[in-house]
Amino acid sequence: METNEREFEKTGGKKSKSVVVLAICVACLLVVNIGLVVFQVITATAAQKADKKVSQFIDDERERQAKELEGEAYQEDGFSVGGQYEIKSTTAISDAYKSNDDSQLNEQEVETLKLASDVIKEAVKDNMSDYEKEVAVYDWMCKNISTSEGGSISVPGVNTTEAVSTPYGVLTGKQAVCVGYATTFRLLMNMLGIDCHIVHNDYHSWDLVQIGEHWYHVDIYSDSSTGNYANFNMSDSMARNGHEWNDKGALPVADSYEYCYAYQNAVETKDISTIPQTVYSATYGVRENAAFYFNIGAFDATKSQRVSIMAEIMNQVFESGMDDNLSGKYIDCSLINVDENTTIVCYSLTDSRAGEGGEGEMSYDEIYQEMLELINKTFKIDFAGGYSG
Repeated sequence: METNEREFEKTGGKKSKSVVVLAICVACLLVVNIGLVVFQVITATAAQKADKKVSQFIDDERERQAKELEGEAYQEDGFSVGGQYEIKSTTAISDAYKSNDDSQLNEQEVETLKLASDVIKEAVKDNMSDYEKEVAVYDWMCKNISTSEGGSISVPGVNTTEAVSTPYGVLTGKQAVCVGYATTFRLLMNMLGIDCHIVHNDYHSWDLVQIGEHWYHVDIYSDSSTGNYANFNMSDSMARNGHEWNDKGALPVADSYEYCYAYQNAVETKDISTIPQTVYSATYGVRENAAFYFNIGAFDATKSQRVSIMAEIMNQVFESGMDDNLSGKYIDCSLINVDENTTIVCYSLTDSRAGEGGEGEMSYDEIYQEMLELINKTFKIDFAGGYSG
């Protein structure tokens, strides 16, 4: 009996110790789990606080940038291109035209209104669409206003800078820098009830005009020497090829080709070797300026170089004097990248003898007879010409 009791005590004692150890382990696990939970809670709280700090930082940064943009908002009127040619508002003049009331205008504004009204009377016809009005004004400006480097034009009442950069100076002196073209075109468009803005960078300016439901870029200054519509009614993507601007989203998006002259009039040309024959057939014996547009598909450096070389060779033929029906002509070649699938080649042909017909230069006898008739009409006589022996 004594032996069994001792063994029982030993065995029971061991079991009791095991229970205690197990209890301690369970307690430790509970402590660990509680610690993990507490740690997760602390970590999550810290993460939330960090997220809040990051979110607050982002919000603060956005607010700061918004304030900066607000402080540096896109400026149209009052901006000086090249640091000297200020874009000046002409809203009062266009409003006076539409209301037929110039009582609020100063003397120079009244004169500007008269000059601009005369242009509209000359160029714009009744029942024209907005697009046709735009084309008419563009054509008139390319034909009647020449580019100027500024500083050499004298117009009464304004300084030399304003003489080439304001509608009054431009319509009086018929010369303009880019700002002069842009402000004059905007004035004429607004007078005709067509919305128009001026786009600019530090060294250049042009127009953004609304025709129908869409907006288009128009750079008359760049087209003034040819009038070839190469920079007429461009989309944003087309304009970006040769223009830079950052309007901070203030100006409307131009994303249509509906009224893009070059795009709509370009002849799809898969074989560029046919281009010279097309130009030759259209210009032989004809004394007129002309523009030709060829859609040669996706941009290709080699293909684009070939059409430029074609123009160079044709110009050599024109200059050679080998054929009087071709002499006096000159072709300017420009490439217009519309999108990744469309490249337009523009051949602008100018003729130094435009309007003379296909007979070449007038003979001495023809000129003499023309002057004789003019003299007789002026002096009301009937002189037959020649010398009496």
